[in-house]
Amino acid sequence: MANVDARKEGTTERKQLSERLDEVGWALLFLMSGAILAVPGIPNPWAAWFIGVGAILLGLNLVRYASGLRVNVLTAGCGAIAAAAGVGAYLEVDVPILALVLVLIGAILLVEPVVRRNAQSA
Repeated sequence: MANVDARKEGTTERKQLSERLDEVGWALLFLMSGAILAVPGIPNPWAAWFIGVGAILLGLNLVRYASGLRVNVLTAGCGAIAAAAGVGAYLEVDVPILALVLVLIGAILLVEPVVRRNAQSA
């Protein structure tokens, strides 16, 4: 019985950590967005914003991974796409953001059920 209580407590702590990371991510997103809008003279504010969003999303998923929490593949993928779009904007390279996001979502929809099924059978 004590083992069940310990498992419940661990699950509650992990859920609280996950929720706290989500809250920190939103806070960082708003702080970064406000700072970019407030600072005049940023050469390419949209590029800076995309790079910032990418860094925040990838950073949060890195913390999730390091903490033993489940990495959110959608936000990690969107973070990588956002960072690539921001770097592409600075380098004046057209990155097809919408196409990449659609491919990412399609791949997740195809692969996730297989991964979930394999995890349940193991």
